[in-house]
Amino acid sequence: MTFSIQSTYVSGVRLEMEIEPIFASMALYDVKERKKVSENFYFDMTSEAVKKLLEPHVPFQDVSSLARSCIFQLTQPSCDVFLVIRVRLIHTYIMVI
Repeated sequence: MTFSIQSTYVSGVRLEMEIEPIFASMALYDVKERKKVSENFYFDMTSEAVKKLLEPHVPFQDVSSLARSCIFQLTQPSCDVFLVIRVRLIHTYIMVI
């Protein structure tokens, strides 16, 4: 996974290898206060090629999973606030008969 960070924002998240559906979420956490300071942002990192393969099995894709950007705003910026990205892999199995 590759992150592009420019000043105070992440400009892009990209996977090096795209072989299965991948879903992710991110949020801001304050480590000093030990709490989450933002809502979760959910996004789909599945490549278009893999989505094409899954099309017969997943006829509908929710609009909320198509988001490609978000904005996190802090009223009091701090060095103790971190962006945490959680990646979920959905293992796919293809049965050939």
